[in-house]
Amino acid sequence: NLLTDENDLTDQAKLDQITVYIPKYMGGAESLHRIPKMPNLKLVQVLTAGYDDVLPLIPEGVTLANARGLHDLSTAELTLTLTLASKARVSDLIASQSSQHWLRHVRDSIIDASVAIVGYGSVGQEIGRVFLPFTQNITGYTRSGSNGTKKISKLDAELNQYDIVIL
Repeated sequence: NLLTDENDLTDQAKLDQITVYIPKYMGGAESLHRIPKMPNLKLVQVLTAGYDDVLPLIPEGVTLANARGLHDLSTAELTLTLTLASKARVSDLIASQSSQHWLRHVRDSIIDASVAIVGYGSVGQEIGRVFLPFTQNITGYTRSGSNGTKKISKLDAELNQYDIVIL
């Protein structure tokens, strides 16, 4: 049984019927705290790539599926947009526009910048791919340091060599 109305999730008799649960996207703790109250639950499908906050709530024998890959491109596009806006100091330009003042300053570029991407799973790799037209100097950091990445434990010592650090 699949219930989609959040109001249905307040009645224990209805919670007893649920075998598949898809928590509300970005629903936070409010949409997750019911999971242990679903005795016939077989599958939880989260709509995010991350699942660390859900893992402790998953009973033994229940399958947890995440949405790895679903948000990679949109997250990478947003990351590129925010990085460009930050380097160009767009917020300062907008603020000066409202006062009818032309802000004259040299803006930093991401062309040939050295970029560290902390967390180089599917999202981090997509961010790296989106940045490639601007720079080839991209370093991924992971806990393990595998697959051509560096270990996160080395980041503090190497931080000063990067123009852009993406977390």
